[in-house]
Amino acid sequence: MLSAFAWARCLFAIGLLSLSAQASDRRIAVRYGRTLVGHENSISAVAFSPDGRILASASRDRTIRLWEAGTGRPITVLAGETGPINSLSFSRDGRFLAAGADDRSVRIWETDTGAESALLTGHKGSVSSVAFAPDGLSLASGGWDSQVMLWKLKLPAGRRVSGARSSALKPWIADTVSDRAMLEGHEGSVNAVAFSLDGETLASAGWDHNILLWRSKDRTRRAKLEGHLHWVWSLAFAPDGWSLASGSEDQTVRVWDPRKGVQKRVLLGHLGPVHAVAFAPGGMLASGSADQTVWFWDPDSGQPLFAFQSEPITALAFSPDGRWLACGSRNPVMMLYSVSADMGLRPLPRYGLR
Repeated sequence: MLSAFAWARCLFAIGLLSLSAQASDRRIAVRYGRTLVGHENSISAVAFSPDGRILASASRDRTIRLWEAGTGRPITVLAGETGPINSLSFSRDGRFLAAGADDRSVRIWETDTGAESALLTGHKGSVSSVAFAPDGLSLASGGWDSQVMLWKLKLPAGRRVSGARSSALKPWIADTVSDRAMLEGHEGSVNAVAFSLDGETLASAGWDHNILLWRSKDRTRRAKLEGHLHWVWSLAFAPDGWSLASGSEDQTVRVWDPRKGVQKRVLLGHLGPVHAVAFAPGGMLASGSADQTVWFWDPDSGQPLFAFQSEPITALAFSPDGRWLACGSRNPVMMLYSVSADMGLRPLPRYGLR
């Protein structure tokens, strides 16, 4: 028997779905694209390369698969002596892909060759999350050991990260880390880390229900965001830097002002833990849940724009041009959806995909 509160949540969600369906005709259209099959266990992370040409997926089957984003064709499988993989992040130039795994390691792969370029060790528990800084010179990782680590990486002499790919860039040598800082403040597993697009702020969140904001340069904590009632699973910064979204076991999506350190909105509708949040380049917010739905929101007004039923969602990623949404699930398949939006926000830029 459902409690009165559960019935109220169900009726509220049905009302929101009705509103979103009415709004969808004029605001957003989502069409099923394709299913990518190859993994043998649940998918834990998905990520597009910055140029939009490569789609990466990580799984509990201990592999990373690279796909042609435009066609869905498999490119290669990255596998090594690693545990189940929990998180992925591309470097800004797209040449490197970082992965956090259950074997307490962060591994960095060269996407052109499939070679493992670096092994970062130091966590005392599974690495739940990784994120490259926008400058490509720093990497953040969060783990079950309650630690956030900020790694300063060394590129080959005479090279620097830029927006363009360079075939002359050599693989990183074993001496990859020039500095490592341990950021302490969480109690329990750190499930998510994310950099703001200017790289000045690092956000982290986890089992203690809190989101911590750190200054990247001096590695000091500048804010603690409180409001979630359960574990926080996911974080994403808006493209304009004015908003930070979080998804939680408490079935809510919350939108924060990272500059003021205050909560802006609570987005209600999901009937299960929210495991993934992602911003489109134009500012639209997507959230995916164990309730087998994906919701689209206007983060400024909090209005739901559209919702559709899928698999139990574990990961979300928009392509750089905003035209595709990749969804990972507890099942060993990845779904690609075509997204067309007209929200009255700034136009979605066009990059790699056609």
